[in-house]
Amino acid sequence: MMTRIALIVLLSVLLAAPWMPARANKIEINYTPLMVSNMQPPIAVEAVDGKSYLAYELRLTNGGGFEVKLKTLEVLDKDKQVIKTFSGSDLLQIVTVARKNTTEFKPGDTGFCWITFALDNSSIPKEISHKLTYEIQGTDKADAPILNPETVIETDKVKVDQNELVIGPPLSGKGWVAVGGIGTDTGHRRALLSLNNKLCLSQRFANDWIKLDQNNHTSNGDRRECKSYPCYEQKIISVADGEVVDVVDQFENQIPDKPGRIKIADAGGNYAIVKIGENKYAFYAHMKKGSIKVKIGDTVTRGQEIGLVGNAGNSSGPHLHFHVCDHPSPLYANGVPFVIDQFNVQGKYKSEEEFFKADEQGKAQVIVEQLKGKHEKQMPLAGVIVDFP
Repeated sequence: MMTRIALIVLLSVLLAAPWMPARANKIEINYTPLMVSNMQPPIAVEAVDGKSYLAYELRLTNGGGFEVKLKTLEVLDKDKQVIKTFSGSDLLQIVTVARKNTTEFKPGDTGFCWITFALDNSSIPKEISHKLTYEIQGTDKADAPILNPETVIETDKVKVDQNELVIGPPLSGKGWVAVGGIGTDTGHRRALLSLNNKLCLSQRFANDWIKLDQNNHTSNGDRRECKSYPCYEQKIISVADGEVVDVVDQFENQIPDKPGRIKIADAGGNYAIVKIGENKYAFYAHMKKGSIKVKIGDTVTRGQEIGLVGNAGNSSGPHLHFHVCDHPSPLYANGVPFVIDQFNVQGKYKSEEEFFKADEQGKAQVIVEQLKGKHEKQMPLAGVIVDFP
């Protein structure tokens, strides 16, 4: 009886209460004119200094009506702990608008953050996000809406993968200088191209391999002659078993130091592309005309000769341009990292600027004894001098 009375009382209360519609989850509105998006999920790769590197990009667009100035950029782990901070001159160095370094974005500006940093191998996060702090300029004007002049935004989390691609060397012998690649913010690292309505960075982890002679010179004799360069006509070898998916062999060598104009599609000159895994393509560029020993459809094995070092395409001197990317195209692709299973390091050049200065003047390169010794399953950093088996 008591249970029945309680139910009657409860029903009476419910029927007497006015009906209220369910309220949707309220979204807090914040004015965030600087919009941020990830270009490519980062992949951690171990380099010759024993640390793991993340190299990736953020795209920034000012979609508002006020100029904004970026103050800090923080990289966060999955627990939102800060693992890397860029501010001041460090921030200015990695942010570009229209290929110029700046942290100021006018209305409509689009720019990029070129992020590269190293962590201990045991500290690689499984996910990262980004926290950006920026100032909105002009909010004190009488006709401006009431806005917080300093804005803080956080991006969505992205997964961090670990590199699993292990390859052999693309060349053999001693004295090979890794120009470009991890450890520099010039050249390949920022060779972002807009192709077929898509932003592509196939050269993100690319190296230009240039050979030194026994006296550490990059050339001897007339620098306008390809034969004056120790690396000219050196054998290029396959870094892994695979299938040849593209070959171009039609361009004459450029005159060193005075390359002629070419179409962007012909930048690689004479080249070969070999599929070495799922969405993994090895690209060998600037080869000597007539030297390529493979054709489309061929199966190649690791160490098999591909062709000879030349100076065709977008090249100012004989060298091998090598990278791995995710699409069978020299440029319409995104670069992916790799490690070379074994090699020795002689040392490292002092700086990229001094390397090219000595190269132009025909002087011996100054080698600093850094990172010297045997290395296994690591990626060469920019500037190391490598001996391949």
